[in-house]
Amino acid sequence: MVCAMGALILLLLVLTRKIRHEQYGEDAPAAVAVAPDAAAPAAVFPDRSGEIAALETERETVSGDMLRLQQQVQELEQSIAQQQTTVAEMRQQFSELESTLQTTDANPDKSSIAELQNQIAGLRSQQVVLRQRLDEQEKSLLAKQLRLKAVTETTAIAREKLHAVNSAIVSLRKQVQDTQQSAASAGTETIVEFTNTFGTTRTPIIVEVTKEGYRIQPTGIVIETRDMEGFPVSDTPLMAAILAVHRERAKGSVTSQPYVLLLVRPNGSKAFYPAQGILANEKIHFGYELIDADKVIATGEFAPTEKSAADVAMAEAYRRREKIYANLRYLAEGIPPQRTE
Repeated sequence: MVCAMGALILLLLVLTRKIRHEQYGEDAPAAVAVAPDAAAPAAVFPDRSGEIAALETERETVSGDMLRLQQQVQELEQSIAQQQTTVAEMRQQFSELESTLQTTDANPDKSSIAELQNQIAGLRSQQVVLRQRLDEQEKSLLAKQLRLKAVTETTAIAREKLHAVNSAIVSLRKQVQDTQQSAASAGTETIVEFTNTFGTTRTPIIVEVTKEGYRIQPTGIVIETRDMEGFPVSDTPLMAAILAVHRERAKGSVTSQPYVLLLVRPNGSKAFYPAQGILANEKIHFGYELIDADKVIATGEFAPTEKSAADVAMAEAYRRREKIYANLRYLAEGIPPQRTE
């Protein structure tokens, strides 16, 4: 009997993992955003000093690269200008030499044929040497011009990177300042948004956590604690709803993974840990914050399509659970399992 139960449990894990992979695919973020301590989550302001210091170090490096590249540009421009002058002078010499040869050929001095032939031979020899030198100078000039173009393009890229780093530093410092001001004048309402280190802002999927369970904002979807019973950690109504909302929001976007923010009420510590485990197990980026019981959350406008998508996804999760446990019962009784759709 023990072996039979062990086999059934193993089959349950394999079936649920297979269903999970078929529904949501294999790709997932490589890390979890927050790793809470064993104690209840504490309300802390994120320390951005490390990020700012790293960006300032990067700014110094990029600034040094910019100065070096600008110096190369100046040196190349000066060298090209000098070589252009040399090439122009050599072209003038070559033109004058050709003119002299043409004049000599057209009006030969018959009094001294041998001397004239020697003069023409000397001029043609000079012409060959001058032509070779001119070709070499023109090739060198072209190489320098191509090098100047490459360095100029690299300089432009470095300038854009420096601008991005400066913008990121300004953005982070502003976030720190805004956070400090918000902490000093905190009221009963909070507007939640997610901003990365380069200033890209987007609204996370907000899950309000209380002793009753989970409420996804602003859709108002409620998942009670008892609704989570009997589900494998990889396929819960909470996860199904979160991914459904994300798919609705990410239509036409390059964002492939959701960012979830858990807002934990004082009475929601017990419900927080299952949610944390679910998100960590599925490698979903998430953060959390402990908020007061009377804190009002301003999360943006309600989107009916998000609620509809989440309702459908949760209903499918319930159906999958029933099919899995029905199949387990059939197996325990020796009856062939139902086929999954």
